[in-house]
Amino acid sequence: MFALGLRQSLQEVAHHLIRDHYVQVQAQIPPSGSAGQAESLIASNPATARYVAEGQAAVSVAGLAQPVPYFGYRGDASWIGYAMIAGRWFSGPGEVVAPTRSLRQTGLHVGDTFTARTRHSGDQVQLRIVGEILDGTGDDVLLRGDWATLAAAEPGAQIDSFEIQLRPGTDADAYADQLTRAAGEALQAESTQGLGRGRQLPALQTVIGGLAVVLVAIAVAGVFNTVVLNTREKVRDVAILEAVGMGPRQVVAMVVASASGLGLVAGLLGIPLGLVLHARVLDLMGQVASGTGIPPGFYDVIAHRELPALALAGVIVAAAGAWLPARWAARAHMAEVLQAEGRVVRAGTGGSAGPPARPRQRLIARSISRRASASASACRLSYCRLPRARPISTFAWLRVK
Repeated sequence: MFALGLRQSLQEVAHHLIRDHYVQVQAQIPPSGSAGQAESLIASNPATARYVAEGQAAVSVAGLAQPVPYFGYRGDASWIGYAMIAGRWFSGPGEVVAPTRSLRQTGLHVGDTFTARTRHSGDQVQLRIVGEILDGTGDDVLLRGDWATLAAAEPGAQIDSFEIQLRPGTDADAYADQLTRAAGEALQAESTQGLGRGRQLPALQTVIGGLAVVLVAIAVAGVFNTVVLNTREKVRDVAILEAVGMGPRQVVAMVVASASGLGLVAGLLGIPLGLVLHARVLDLMGQVASGTGIPPGFYDVIAHRELPALALAGVIVAAAGAWLPARWAARAHMAEVLQAEGRVVRAGTGGSAGPPARPRQRLIARSISRRASASASACRLSYCRLPRARPISTFAWLRVK
């Protein structure tokens, strides 16, 4: 549960940091290019689903020693893939969103209003933080808001890039090459699949997948060790059951069923514990990696309808670990064990120390002793397996006890 949830959460983080599921092509306008010409080419391309123009300028914010970049978007930019940790995306002039680190360094919170000063013109502008986002750009100290706010405060700011979402089935590399050739020197387009960002996250996901395999192997080994010890401790009980007619398949079923019950309990307890551990580790990874918070939707990544199946995984792991010990117990020759058991039972009914046995217990003990001695003698003389008198219930050991 823990490893599966963590791996899927990291996939969500990668999708929203790289954003290649939302923005397939990014186009940069060189100093000699024209934003108007570039936008006309993008808008007229039939493979373009939607796009947004972007420009930036440096602004000074109280509490920060250095100016921070302000990214202004002209048009609807709510679809470009930045996940919301708290609040909402900006929707009008004067509204901005910021990463977790920006808020911590400035001491601001979602809903606060502050004054920023543009670096070149020196004009002041009132901004209101309406959302906290997951962002991996630079050092995560920046602001994102409406283009109109930036253009009013910094008249010299220019559109310098476009973020483009393509229609389904369009090849991003081919689209970028075609757009670059058509624009000449007015535009340089590049597919987001080739930017090389987030390469560490797939490697980390592979490590988490390997961790899941290791955890399952450890669980199977733990069950195997426990069942081996239990079957060795109860070897006399198994021998008696075989003497009174239990078959090898019933022995296997008995041992596997006893382990599977514990596996089901472990699965039911492991789900809530795994969810709690998953949330704590994910928070810690976000803080260690970049000091960022985690969007709430990244915790609930496993569908609720899949939880019963995950609980049954504990039964599967327990059954897999108990299978070999159960087979060994079913195939073992019990002649010597039965003969020794017969002597122990006769000694126990002949006046050994301890509380006196009740009449029903004495009767059962004498019956088992006689059948055990006869079965042991038959196996010793004929060198064969124990005789199978008749099938009995898998859980007949409850009555024997």
